[in-house]
Amino acid sequence: MTKEERTEKWFEEVPEAKKLSLEERRKICSCVARETVVIFIVLLAAEFVAVYLWTGGIIFDRMAEAANQLAVNSHGTRQYKILALFGVMLYLPFFVIPLTMGLVYRKRRLKTLAKRACSAGEVFSASDISQAGASYHDAKGDEMKGNEAPETIEENSGNEWLNQWERLRHRFDCKTDLESYFKKKRIGEADMGVLDLGMARFETGRIIACDPCIDLDGAKPYLQTIPSGIYPVRVAVCNSDGSGIRYACAKVEVSGKKPARYELAMTGDEKLTSENDGGQEEGFFGFGVDCGLACIADVATQRAFNRYWKERWDRDHSIDPFNDLFCDLLEESYKKYPKYQSKTGDWFHWKIPGTDCDLPVFASGWGDGVYPAYFGYDAAGKVTGVYIHFIDVEEDFADVQTEDSPEENHEGWTLEVDGEEQTAVTMTKIKEQLGAIRGGDADFMILKPSTPISVEDNDRMCHFVQICSDNGSEEYHFEVGTGSKGKNDGTLIYGKDHLKQEEAERLIQSLLDSNIVPELREWEIVLDLRSNGNI
Repeated sequence: MTKEERTEKWFEEVPEAKKLSLEERRKICSCVARETVVIFIVLLAAEFVAVYLWTGGIIFDRMAEAANQLAVNSHGTRQYKILALFGVMLYLPFFVIPLTMGLVYRKRRLKTLAKRACSAGEVFSASDISQAGASYHDAKGDEMKGNEAPETIEENSGNEWLNQWERLRHRFDCKTDLESYFKKKRIGEADMGVLDLGMARFETGRIIACDPCIDLDGAKPYLQTIPSGIYPVRVAVCNSDGSGIRYACAKVEVSGKKPARYELAMTGDEKLTSENDGGQEEGFFGFGVDCGLACIADVATQRAFNRYWKERWDRDHSIDPFNDLFCDLLEESYKKYPKYQSKTGDWFHWKIPGTDCDLPVFASGWGDGVYPAYFGYDAAGKVTGVYIHFIDVEEDFADVQTEDSPEENHEGWTLEVDGEEQTAVTMTKIKEQLGAIRGGDADFMILKPSTPISVEDNDRMCHFVQICSDNGSEEYHFEVGTGSKGKNDGTLIYGKDHLKQEEAERLIQSLLDSNIVPELREWEIVLDLRSNGNI
């Protein structure tokens, strides 16, 4: 039996061990195996000594005589084999007690060591809920240390804290749809993209998020957990003229389902106050960043990193994680994957040497600050993912129109509404007309370029775009009229149904900004007026 097989077999009846990494379970098994062997030998020796002292050695003489008598009819080598066999059978009862006691000790010791190994991060343990407060940001963004918060709970026992958290937990839910950061192409003035950091192992499902340069060794896991497994880690990236490339949100994708709510991740150290209890907007609790980097990982990774770093620290006390490890990993990452990174590197995915533990590290939005983490849950209450919210993209990159920066007038386009043509085409007017169509005050609107524009995925040219209500619903039907480039062989109209207002606005905005029609290969041909087409 290999060590891995022994580990799996021994821990089958120890549910506590599911929270431990394979390496931790192996170490516990090796420790318990050594202790069990020692106990077996000690008990066996004690048993022989006790019997010898009690009988004066007579019983051993009698057993030897019995073995000789049983083998008396045998001759040669066979005689000695039978003598040995009978000797073992006669002495076998002496092994019963040590073996039984060894098995009992092994099972109890495994459970004890497993619980002890987990105790440092037992998320609902009252002893783990300390008096040190996490950073709290109120709705206005002002930072307040937990131990400075007014009217804090003096007796911060597990039950009291959890009872208050049950009353408040929904008030801390994130109002922003964080998953939309990974779906939308543009939010406000920022172009959005997604960075895939690869698959990461979460051995126990107990999550930490922190500044890896400062708190990786001691960050406390969140109360909420995810199923243990291997999941993709992704980062939503926003890119704007004023701020450049920024990482807006990091995500561990657990199920791929759409979250129905985002619950603030809590460690149990947070100071829940009467102010929290009564407010309408509760702000958030989060982790501090001082080096412009953040990470999300399993507690098994945290333990593996601590062991790795201790070995390096014992050899050289002058080292620090950023300058002597992370800096090189960031530069290597940029050389391999330059997209969405600065030349010094903005992310890396590192497997801790000698382990299966993954550590994804990435730049933290606006740099230093305090950032919240959220657990996403679907409509059935199942966890969908874990999110770190760095930037409120809707607020920080909102389209702002002022007197000094008037709304863009898209020259070269005309807008026709129920037969009336307008030359001053702005997104404000288009949004007004979309609202009129949805409300039944207008039937349709048509956008026409002064000269035909290209279609992205074929050689046809767009002559007009028409938008109307989708069978009287609050959704829209979108049509694009195209003709062949350089010849007049008739019109081919593509259509798309069930567009929501936001999708319609985004499609029109992209059309006006780029003067290129997006790909139509997945659209339906609703009307073919070409000479060789079917009406």
